[in-house]
Formats: sequence, structure tokens, C-alpha cells
Amino acid sequence: MVRKKNQLEKMICCRGCGVPLQTHDPTNVGYVRFARYLQKWSQKLHRRLLCSRCLQLEQGELVPVVKETLGKDRQQLGFGGHVVPAEVLARQLQTIRQRRCLVVYIVDVLDFNGSFIRRIREIVGRNPVLIIGTKIDLLPPKTDMERVHDWLLYSLRKRKLRVVDVKLVSNETGKGIKHAVNALLEHRNGLDVFVVGAANAGKSMFITKLLDQLEQKFPDGKLEEVEKPLVSRTPGTTLGTIQLRAFRRSATSPVFASLFDTPGVHQPTSMQNLLDVQDYNCVQPTRAFGVQTVRPAKDVVAELKKSGELVSAVSLQQWLAKPVRYLWGFPGQ
Repeated sequence: MVRKKNQLEKMICCRGCGVPLQTHDPTNVGYVRFARYLQKWSQKLHRRLLCSRCLQLEQGELVPVVKETLGKDRQQLGFGGHVVPAEVLARQLQTIRQRRCLVVYIVDVLDFNGSFIRRIREIVGRNPVLIIGTKIDLLPPKTDMERVHDWLLYSLRKRKLRVVDVKLVSNETGKGIKHAVNALLEHRNGLDVFVVGAANAGKSMFITKLLDQLEQKFPDGKLEEVEKPLVSRTPGTTLGTIQLRAFRRSATSPVFASLFDTPGVHQPTSMQNLLDVQDYNCVQPTRAFGVQTVRPAKDVVAELKKSGELVSAVSLQQWLAKPVRYLWGFPGQ
């Protein structure tokens, strides 16, 4: 959670989901065995611990815990019978507007309406906002990226956000990440950085790519060694705000600015809240969409010729009046 600075540093949280670690309830989030915690504490590695739920997520299991993503049969899901309401996660973002910071707003370009946060202006306040559009590798190959950029800029400025720049990236291929990192460093001006966005928009994966680029850009020690965020297929992986001391003023300066990974905002109309988590992962696109031009009149004429009927104005009009069914999908399937 976003607390006062000294409080946040004193709390020992899971590095994967951001929940405070606890050793008394194995069925609840944040659990870690006491003996394991003592072992890591003696090695001064206790801040790198993963809770039991995050260990399952790291192994590829689907462990939903956010109430809104559990689907219809909510009593048999959750983690040990425990669920976390989405409003609890959203409340953690309320203090961002009270701080001077740069907000990196992650938007899924494939599902703009589903990933757009209706209360984003209340969350960011008057802070500058850098827009990152993700998943561009899934757009059709001949997509005009300039028009996508202009559309995002227009749509978000129309909502009176203080947008300083828009960058389009692919977390999978790394396309555009370098330009996004340069824009972030240009507009940060020594401020802390908060990464916000809807659930499953790609925040944690973007932060992982960001840290990789910072390590390459500052090999002389300007970046503190930090653990990468946990990335999983489960919506609602991050449950608390995770602070990463990622920006040093110089190679020898002890003063750091922080990068914050925040819980995803769950939209009532987003796909992950309308489908079970297993079904949601089945319908997620994994490769670029194909484009197929549909020409109904030409197809109808071709079917008319195959039927053997005499092609005339009357017969063509009758065939055009018939309903035509098209099956949508990838070309060749």
C-alpha cells in the first residue's frame, strides 16, 4: 500500500504481489513459513521473499484472489477461501494525486475501452502523465502506428489528462521500449514514478523491460540491484504497491527516487471480470490479428454461378436478398 515513506520501508512485503508477509495463516495471502523467513532474514534476503501464492503463480498456476475476477462460482475459488475486493486495491491509489510524481499510465491498445480507467483523473490529479500503449505486436502488420499514436493522444487529452507524451510498445518483442524509457527519463525530472493501469494491461511486464533497459543504459552503478516484478497470466497478481529504488541521482549518490508498481484497477465491464479466469486466458490473443476484406456482392455472384442458375437481374436480386454467413478468425483457418 502507499503509506508514509518510513512506514513503507519498515514493512516487509512479498516482492511478487506487495502484500505484507505473515507467518500465522497458511490459507491467506502473504504467507511464508517462519523457518524460511528466519533463514532469509539471517542472510539479509528477507525483502526478496515470495509468499506461497506468488510461488504458485511463478510456476504458471492460475491463482485468482480478486473477488471480481472469480466468475460465478466464487465460493470454490480464491486463495484458501480468501478473496480481496477490487475496491480495496483501488483505494491504494488515492494518495498518488497528493504527491508530486510522474505517472506512467499503461493502456492496452487492443482493448482501450476495457483498460481505460474511468476515474483516472481523480487518481493522478495534476501530475504529468506518460501514456504507454502496450501489445502493439498483436496489431495487424500494416497498422499505421502514427494514427494509433494520434488517436491515443486525442482520446486521453480529451479527458483532460496532463499528457506529456505517448509511446507505443510491445512487452513481448521489446519494440518501442527504448524510446519509452528515454521519454520517462526525460520527463521524470527527479520525481518518483508511479506505474498505473487496469488489471492485466501489462504493467509488471513493462516494469521488467524498463529495468532491463535501465541496467543497459546505466552500467556504472546508477541503478540499484532490484528484483523484477512477478509476471503471471492471472489478473490481479499485484495486490499492494511495490516500491523499487530504481533511480539514483549519480553513480555515487546515496539518494534514490523510487519506481512504484501499483495494483491493477478492475473495470466492471472489462473482459476479465465477465469471464472465468480459465476462460479469459483461453480467449486472449497470442499472435497478430489478420485482416480479411469481405466483399458480399462478389461472393454472392460466385455462389449464383456455382448453382447453375441463369445469371440475370432478377435472379441476382433474389440471391442478394438471402442472408450471408461469414466465419471470422485468422486467415486460412
